[in-house]
Formats: sequence, C-alpha cells, structure tokens
Amino acid sequence: MTNYKVPYVLFAVALTIIVAAPLASARQHKAKLPKSLRLYVFDCGVLHFDNADSYSLKKEEVAATDMSVPCFLVAHPKGTMIWDTGIIPDISFKPGGGLVKEGIATSDTPLLPQLAAAGYLPADITYLALSHNHGDLPRQPLSLYRPYEARKQALVVPTRTT
Repeated sequence: MTNYKVPYVLFAVALTIIVAAPLASARQHKAKLPKSLRLYVFDCGVLHFDNADSYSLKKEEVAATDMSVPCFLVAHPKGTMIWDTGIIPDISFKPGGGLVKEGIATSDTPLLPQLAAAGYLPADITYLALSHNHGDLPRQPLSLYRPYEARKQALVVPTRTT
C-alpha cells in the first residue's frame, strides 16, 4: 500500500513557504532614513479644465488650462512625509496599466509603484499631509499611509488667520 500523505504534506509545506516568503519580506522591509533631506516628486495625474474662469483668468491669459497633480515624498533623517496622495486611487487602475479617467481627472501612473521605485512602502511613511480638503483629496485609502505609530498622532490642520 502506498502512502500518499507524505507528498501532500511536502506540497503543503512548499506552498506555504512560497506564499509566506514574499509576505514576510514585505513586512520586514523598512526603508532607511536618509542622512540628508530628500524630495521625491510623483506624477499623480492631470486635471483637465475647459477654461480658467474659476481662477479669474481669461483664456488668452493662460497657455494651457490643464493642471498637473503632483504628489511629494519628503524623506528626512527623522521620518518621512507624503504630501497629497493623488487624484485617482491606485485601486482604479487595472492590472497592466493604462490611462484611467475619473471626471475631469486622468492618470496613467498609480502612486504606489512610484513610491516603491523610490524605495518606500506605505508602512515607511511617518506622516501624511494634505494640501487642501475637497473632493479630489484624499483619494488613496488613508490607512495605507498611516502606520500604527502614526495613527496614534492627531492630524493637526492649521487655521488661517486674517
């Protein structure tokens, strides 16, 4: 009589190692803080406007009405901060890429791969800052950029004094 349990057990162990190894290495990743200040600028989309009326400008006063949407990663010896998270969330991108359009916004570059190309994961982000607050921000799930330690800190929004 042949014992078939051993191959199944070996297969299960091998499968567990194959699946768990990338997850374990992803959890262990911790970007090194730089010795000096670093600024990374990411392409987070484009806003397409028909005119510049909202800004009290006439069409002949502007060369183009499209606006770039940058996101920034500030890497400092004491921590990292992401400034804005983009106009289109990464979950809107299909595997294989391509242009994504949502309303007047377009983007062909998700934020997370740009962050990874700079050597950072969302768990490496110490602080999240949003330049303004309305419908286009934040578009990424905030939980991606608020690791456990950062969640304990209050988000302080400065008020304008006139």
